[in-house]
Amino acid sequence: MYTVVPNIRQPTTCEELGETQSYIDDMDFFLAGFQADKLLSSRCLSAVKFAELCAKPSFRMHLRTESALVRVLDILKDAPELPSLNLCTAFILYVLSSDTLTSGINPSTVRLMIELVQKSSSKNNNDDE
Repeated sequence: MYTVVPNIRQPTTCEELGETQSYIDDMDFFLAGFQADKLLSSRCLSAVKFAELCAKPSFRMHLRTESALVRVLDILKDAPELPSLNLCTAFILYVLSSDTLTSGINPSTVRLMIELVQKSSSKNNNDDE
C-alpha cells in the first residue's frame, strides 16, 4: 500500500518560486531600510547592499519586471541633500549602468541623477574655496 501525491511541482518551478520569494523578501527589506525615518548610516548601508545585489543579473531581471527601481529611487529622492547618501545612490546608479537592459530610466530618475551631480559638484566647489 502506498500514497499517491497529486500535483507535484517540477524542481525548476520550485527553484523559480524560491528565487521570486527571495527577491520579494530582499525588496521589502531594502524598501524599509531606505525610508527617510531611518538612521542615515542604515540608509547608506542598505544602499550599498542593494548595489551589491544589483550586480547580479538575476536581481536586475527582477528589478525590470517589477519596476522596483522606480520605487527605490523615489524613496531616495532626498539623497542629493545628504552627501553620504548622495554617494551611495550614485553607486547604485553606477552599478546599474553596466546593464544595457535597465529600463528604470524615466524622467524622475534623470532628474534625480542631475540633482546628485549638481549637489556633488557644488559641495566640491565649496570645498575648494
